Amino acid sequence: MTSLFSDMGHELVTAIMPGFLVSLGAPAIALGLIEGVSAAGSLLAKPLGARMALSRWRRAWLGLGYLATTLKALMALVGSWPWMIPIRTLAWIGRGFRGPLRDTLIAEATPPEAYGRAYGFREAMDTVGALIGPLLGLWLLPRFGFRGLFLLSALPGLLSVVAVLLAVQGRRPEQAGVPAAGSMPPSAGSPEMKRSTRAARPTGEAGAGFRRWLLAAGLFAMAQIAPTWFILDATERLAAHPGAIGAAALAVGLYSLHNLVYALSSFPAGVLADRIGARGAILLGQALFVLALAGFASGPRSLVLFVPLFVLTGAATGLWESQQPTLLSRMLPGGRRAEGLAWSATVTGAGTLASGLVIGLLWTRLSAEVAFAAAALVALAALVLTTRVPAGRAAAEAG
Repeated sequence: MTSLFSDMGHELVTAIMPGFLVSLGAPAIALGLIEGVSAAGSLLAKPLGARMALSRWRRAWLGLGYLATTLKALMALVGSWPWMIPIRTLAWIGRGFRGPLRDTLIAEATPPEAYGRAYGFREAMDTVGALIGPLLGLWLLPRFGFRGLFLLSALPGLLSVVAVLLAVQGRRPEQAGVPAAGSMPPSAGSPEMKRSTRAARPTGEAGAGFRRWLLAAGLFAMAQIAPTWFILDATERLAAHPGAIGAAALAVGLYSLHNLVYALSSFPAGVLADRIGARGAILLGQALFVLALAGFASGPRSLVLFVPLFVLTGAATGLWESQQPTLLSRMLPGGRRAEGLAWSATVTGAGTLASGLVIGLLWTRLSAEVAFAAAALVALAALVLTTRVPAGRAAAEAG
């Protein structure tokens, strides 16, 4: 329930933020700065959240992390777009901080044989929130406007905090078998992680495949434009017909469609990965994303053209996002999996940060079409590199 409520508020803000920026007369680079800086804040907060997972007050820290995300409601008070950067960054710091704490508590409350179901169910509830939030925005935007919806987004966020404080049960670290502070896995990028990774670095084909994966994943992350850019494009191009509020409402509806397809494609992506290997599912997702970017680069100006493009982005995201951990888990031995996942997350996070800034600059200085075309070319290059990554088939099949 915590994940459902929190993502409901998060996705409500994500859906209306591009339209709000348009109403403020902000340039496209504004969205790039907001996305990029807040993503950096989230990445930097994750190691601290991992450290706090050892604390006796983990439940309180978790509640504080969820409470921090409600700060995005303060966007309702801004008069110019630069103020949105520190507000969203503070909210995203809370978002990054709470992740390791939440995952630790879930692991402690679940027997090992049910980890997959537990984390899968949490992701499912998260997706339900991601569907409800934009749909609420679509319904309420004409009634309350942008600023009213920003304020309302705090309500589900506060409900997530209540769920943590009243319903989540957390045991002390020593009761749950959590390792002592000295044995805490180091954060990605720290000296300890670098030494650990050098000592346990995969060798042979696995090591070469992992390095190729890092290059391909980082490059694709630079092309994997955040959904807010697609919403902004639809809002700007459809504004000539129903007006600013009507165009924003249509764009929110399109984003809801994206989330629905994303949710529906994630499980079939796993079935596909079991049959043809995780790389095959990822390659299909990358190919669909290249097609979607090419479609946006053509400059669509009608709702009929935007609908299939948002369907493509949703399906591509479901295939790509859901199967990265599968590929890495099958590529790397168990003792090296944690480091591999950490480095992959760091590389893709850095690529996402660069993507927001570069896309915003191209969009502002040249045009949206040029920004999407550039992203399509980078995504195509990443697809070619991914073909050289090990397939990631199940052990029984590969053996």
